Amino acid sequence: MPTQRGQFVATVEEAQFQHPHMSTRSRLARTEEAVHVLPFSAGAPMALEGSLTLTAFADAPPLAHLQGLGTGQLRDDPATVRQYELTYDLVVASALSPDASLALIESVAEDDDHEDQRLR
Repeated sequence: MPTQRGQFVATVEEAQFQHPHMSTRSRLARTEEAVHVLPFSAGAPMALEGSLTLTAFADAPPLAHLQGLGTGQLRDDPATVRQYELTYDLVVASALSPDASLALIESVAEDDDHEDQRLR
């Protein structure tokens, strides 16, 4: 969970950038924000069934926004939001560190560059 106001932390599954046509990979490799990759070896993130956005405010209670296929929910109950924060913490604990995540993203991008050159 972000601890500083305005801080952005993203956790993404490895599958989101492994496909050669995914533009997510190039965006992640250039970001200055903290990115945690949940590697295939961590297994499926059973805790989450879609995207989760946690937002903290200096002068208001935190919010959790859940997004799934064809649906979105905004949760504002503090106990419910806290449960989502704990769930997110568990997902991050299974993910790679930001440095290891960046190394993996760069490695996949480099492998793709080599493959593109080989096919020319």
